[in-house]
Amino acid sequence: MDSDPGLALAPISGCRDETPVVTARFIAFDTQIDVSIVGVSRADAERAARLLEEDFAFMDRAWHAWDPGPLGRVNQLLPTGRHLSRPLPSCPW
Repeated sequence: MDSDPGLALAPISGCRDETPVVTARFIAFDTQIDVSIVGVSRADAERAARLLEEDFAFMDRAWHAWDPGPLGRVNQLLPTGRHLSRPLPSCPW
């Protein structure tokens, strides 16, 4: 009995998920970050990805171990034995 391959594939293609997926890629902490945002409009997903990238960039700068910034200052002062105080948080969120 010959079967038509088109008939065998029809049910499979009919079950395809149409949920929108928007992907974004950026670098933070010297690492490639891949983000997939599912089930929202393209505009909302692009806005969310941009905010994520901005937040990661802020953390990357603020937490850099040797560049100027809060963590860099702590790392400079620790070996001196001098007292240091924790700066007020400056997180954007």
